[in-house]
Amino acid sequence: MDLKEQLKLTYLFITHNIAVAYYISDRVAIMYAGKIVEMGDVDEIFKKPMHPYTQLLLKSVPTIGRKELEPPTGEVPSLVNPPPGCRFHPRCPYAMSVCKEREPQLIRVNNRQVACWLYQQQ
Repeated sequence: MDLKEQLKLTYLFITHNIAVAYYISDRVAIMYAGKIVEMGDVDEIFKKPMHPYTQLLLKSVPTIGRKELEPPTGEVPSLVNPPPGCRFHPRCPYAMSVCKEREPQLIRVNNRQVACWLYQQQ
C-alpha cells in the first residue's frame, strides 16, 4: 500500500477474499458466475450493497461482534451451461419471473453500476 501511494500505482487485484479486497481497493467489481453484478466505490458497496449476491457475500464475511455467518445457499450454477436470465436467480431471495427469462444489464445507479432487475425498468 505504501508503494501504491508513493509511486501513484494502479493495481488490478483479483481475489475471492472480499475482506482483503476492502483493504486493498478503492473501487471493486463483484462478479458472480463470470458476470459483473455490482461495481463502484469500495466504501459505498460495503456500506450499502445493492445486488443480492453482494449482500449475501458480505454477510458471509466474519466480523467482530457477529457470531452467525450467512453464506449464500443453493447450488452454484454450471459455468459451462449457465441458467437463462440472471445467473444468480436460482440462489436469489428476491428472484422474479423476469430474472429467470432475461439477463439484466449493468446500469448506473447513483455512483455505481448494478446488474439486477430490482433496479431496472422492465
